[in-house]
Amino acid sequence: MNTRTSSLRLIVLAAAAAASTASATTVQWADWTSATTGFSGSASGTIGAVGVTYSGELWGAQTAGGTNYWTPPATYISGTVWNAPPPSDILQFVGGTPNLYTITFSTAVTNPIMAICSLGTPGALSLLTFNQNFNLLSQGPGFFGSGFLNPAASNVLHGSEGYGVIQFVGTMTSISWTDPHPEQWHGIQIALVPAPGAAAILGMGALVATRRRRVA
Repeated sequence: MNTRTSSLRLIVLAAAAAASTASATTVQWADWTSATTGFSGSASGTIGAVGVTYSGELWGAQTAGGTNYWTPPATYISGTVWNAPPPSDILQFVGGTPNLYTITFSTAVTNPIMAICSLGTPGALSLLTFNQNFNLLSQGPGFFGSGFLNPAASNVLHGSEGYGVIQFVGTMTSISWTDPHPEQWHGIQIALVPAPGAAAILGMGALVATRRRRVA
């Protein structure tokens, strides 16, 4: 085995391992491309190769620029999520309606992530009850101030001007929740964790291309 071949193989193996590790923490956020507001609103977009839709009350949405409500980024970063939602896609809700709020994926996904902006108001809790259990990954100050998110149960989230990220547990094709307490508005963004194998292939492909350019 010549030195050049051995060196390339070692570098590729190292890159594959690094890409596999990074894929567990670098998430893909939804790119919302269309939205219809109203009591029976809807939105659609993609998360990488996965289609994503929303149905339910929708007070507002940003699908092509606007205010970046996902600041400061540190609030949305944790050991599981390294990248905060990019500016400025967001779905916004008032709450206080009897209908369900539902996110649907075009294929089954595992452990999806939801970023939350401004849930509840100071001194007045909002309450989201999901059909899936979740873990709270991070929280902190946000665009309008500082409050808290509190998991009142494995599938219930309280918020008082709360900002942060939760991760649902398991494999699913949809997420539904109720939102009985009205407020001015709160918003969400959805993300998926890429499969480790996909990230490794991408990492190796980029490295091999770079190596070929150097050899040439």
